Amino acid sequence: MKEKENSAELLKHLLNSVDLSDIDKLEKQELSDEEFYNRAADSEVFYKNHLEKVLKLLIQKQLEWMGTQIQNNDQLMFARGTINGLLLIQNWCEEQSNILKQKREEEKPKNLMYGVKDIK
Repeated sequence: MKEKENSAELLKHLLNSVDLSDIDKLEKQELSDEEFYNRAADSEVFYKNHLEKVLKLLIQKQLEWMGTQIQNNDQLMFARGTINGLLLIQNWCEEQSNILKQKREEEKPKNLMYGVKDIK
């Protein structure tokens, strides 16, 4: 999977587009770990409760418009850029959720048997 991600990043850079790799390192340098994870948690809640449905709807509407209304190459390029921007936001939000899932897994207690009393 990592190879595909690298290929997508390379293609976007060749087409002069930014992706998450352009901001990840910068963000981690500017925020403490606590600030980073707090922001990821806030983002995850907002994304799941509000933004996810809106982004999917906007992407779908943009794709429908591209299929029926585009009259020239300039409109096509602008529409592709719009979708790219929406996908960038969607991918960033999903990445915040993945970061939190990974952190939660790391923080889970290991090798504990819940509900079992000590046997002597």
